[in-house]
Amino acid sequence: MLAAGGAESGRVRTGGGGGRLRTGSSLAPGDDFELAPGDDFELAPGDDFELAEGGCVASLARGGTDGGTDVRPEVGRGGEGFFDGFASSAMVLELTPSLKEAKIPRGEAAFRSRALEGVGHAMRWRPMSAPAELLVLRGARALDPARGLDATVDVVVERGRIVRLGPDAGAEPARAERAVVVEAGGRWLLPAFVDLHAHLREPGQEYKEDIASGLSAAAAGGYAHVCAMPNTQPVNDTRAVTEMMVHRAAEHGGPTLHPIAAITKRQEGKELTEMAELRAAGAVAVSDDGVCVMSSAVMRRALEYAKNFDMPVIQHAEDHELTAGADIHEGAISARLGLRGWPRVAEDVIVARDLLLAEYVGARYHVAHLSTRGSARLVREAKGRHIDVTCEVTPHHLLLTDAALLGYDTACKVNPPLREAEDVAALVEALADGTIDAIATDHAPHTPLEKDCELSQAKPGLMGLELCFGLLLGLVGTSGLTLERLVDALSTRPARIAGIDAPSLREGALAEFTLVDPAARWKPENERLRSKSRNTPFMSRELMGKVLLTLARGVVVHDANGGT
Repeated sequence: MLAAGGAESGRVRTGGGGGRLRTGSSLAPGDDFELAPGDDFELAPGDDFELAEGGCVASLARGGTDGGTDVRPEVGRGGEGFFDGFASSAMVLELTPSLKEAKIPRGEAAFRSRALEGVGHAMRWRPMSAPAELLVLRGARALDPARGLDATVDVVVERGRIVRLGPDAGAEPARAERAVVVEAGGRWLLPAFVDLHAHLREPGQEYKEDIASGLSAAAAGGYAHVCAMPNTQPVNDTRAVTEMMVHRAAEHGGPTLHPIAAITKRQEGKELTEMAELRAAGAVAVSDDGVCVMSSAVMRRALEYAKNFDMPVIQHAEDHELTAGADIHEGAISARLGLRGWPRVAEDVIVARDLLLAEYVGARYHVAHLSTRGSARLVREAKGRHIDVTCEVTPHHLLLTDAALLGYDTACKVNPPLREAEDVAALVEALADGTIDAIATDHAPHTPLEKDCELSQAKPGLMGLELCFGLLLGLVGTSGLTLERLVDALSTRPARIAGIDAPSLREGALAEFTLVDPAARWKPENERLRSKSRNTPFMSRELMGKVLLTLARGVVVHDANGGT
């Protein structure tokens, strides 16, 4: 339906499919009618419309499944997946005053602020999400390690909350006319994931990624919450930047964005940011990720200041004097390639120092993208001494070694660098026994121009929000890693670290879960990925397990079968 908004009205001419006013009166193809503020008009896919001179703001409500995550310029389309005909979102379409006529096409890809082909105007789509009215999942294997739940159940979601959960709990609700029923036999229902560490590049580097595309990618990966790192341009070191990021995410819809603010102004490692203001604006933690806080005095003051707000201080552990000029791990591979190496001890020495400071201050300390066996050992020992320390590991540090860089493959250049086989084994073991608390993607999108160059000039990092679960499911059973521990590391544990309510499969909880097909096999290169970037060495790898459906804040934000 097309609804006029603002103070102006407009005139609409129906397209080939005709239409219907909200009042119920029918319109034949080609009819003209006055559109007053608040009036609705339904359009079919491919219909065109014409506005008289004078701009108008119109809202486009469509049957859809994305909850605002994947904005597609299609009208009246209910999707082809679980949610055919189920409206869970709306779009706001702003038309420029110069617009005379346009056709809403059957879009092939999401777009935003892009001129329609053959029409001299721009349009901006803004999602307005609404919770699922009545959703029934039948026969899913529900797994929630925090509750000790592992059972085949039905789940009933009404108005965004789980109202029933148990065997045959959906039998009666499924008969309701308004119910959307998903037959989930053979699928797993998991608490939605929480990413502690992602680079969404907005503000300043939207050509790589922006908040909208990053959250769309997160939804496709099963995430309901994403913590965004502060190394943007400008750095997120002020309340204004933090609030802007929160506003952008709320405007887009989809997974919830939780900004992580900088520890020091401009990430220069000298002067602390105003953490009280940043916390009030929505920051859940502080970090100078990308650079290390080298000064022990500054780090001590940061821990003391953050302690007042119960915020973790997240450290990028790297002694820059030990890594100057290095691109890859120091070892046999770096020697073979003739490149300066990045020693393990550059990470270990910072972790050791910070653990002593955290113990002295009594503050919360978190190690970002832990990559060495030495750091894993230090964290394990610190937890034994009841120091308030947590840490995360990335999928690529669990799966790849520095041997992946043979041939100077820039897709495998990351920070910290890929380590050796014994480090990978130690990290998997530490994840299995709980020493490593969480799995974080360290989603770091870059353009081909920034990656297809000499290794020394290539930007470090790879994208990973959409691939994480599919990459890691195959690790279950390795070094004692269980499916329950994997899910815990992707959902409950990172939520606790960020201080947010963990997604939970229980009656009364906000519906934040993901439905996955464990038997699915897929390759990223064959999929329509939501991220703007493609910088990953896993593009042609066959992944295990596919995210089919994601709910965040009670809203369907991803439906793989529906094409969102």
